[in-house]
Amino acid sequence: MNWYARIAPVYDLICRPLYAKLRTAAVDALQLNANECVVEIGCGTGLNIAALSKKSRQVIAVDCTAEMLDRAPQCFDNVEYLLGDSRAIASDSADAALLCLVLNVTDDWRGVLADAKRIVKTGGRIVIADVRPASGRLKFINWLAIPIADWSGAGNHRRDIWEECDGVTVLDRGFFCVRRCEV
Repeated sequence: MNWYARIAPVYDLICRPLYAKLRTAAVDALQLNANECVVEIGCGTGLNIAALSKKSRQVIAVDCTAEMLDRAPQCFDNVEYLLGDSRAIASDSADAALLCLVLNVTDDWRGVLADAKRIVKTGGRIVIADVRPASGRLKFINWLAIPIADWSGAGNHRRDIWEECDGVTVLDRGFFCVRRCEV
């Protein structure tokens, strides 16, 4: 059983308040309109689904952990959940993609990012909202935060996922960072 299958029962209790600001900033950064389709890769328990559903025509939410998807909200008519990975989603099928707290926790993060670029139509956008090592006055927290995240299996925060995105616009910075790239 993987880390996320084990923590699924308590994920929302911990992560809803901890990442609320990041999630709001990420959904806002998508700049969705009512006739667009958005894909969320690594949707987990669906903490972004209500906001995405209200702002778009269709939401395709994919996650590789059944225990997480079992807890996702099922009350939205315009949301389709897929168990598995992003390779199952057709090319050029979405106007936007959200990768919220997913690239740092996947083994093949470059593959996930490549899938997002493949899925999003030309002229669309990808928003990446993820953690990164703190800098400046908060740099001291890295000595504790990074080892705990690595030990837990929840992520490798030393990855420089930001270097892999072309045309990235920084929308929020700090330990949590939101960036948007145009496709």
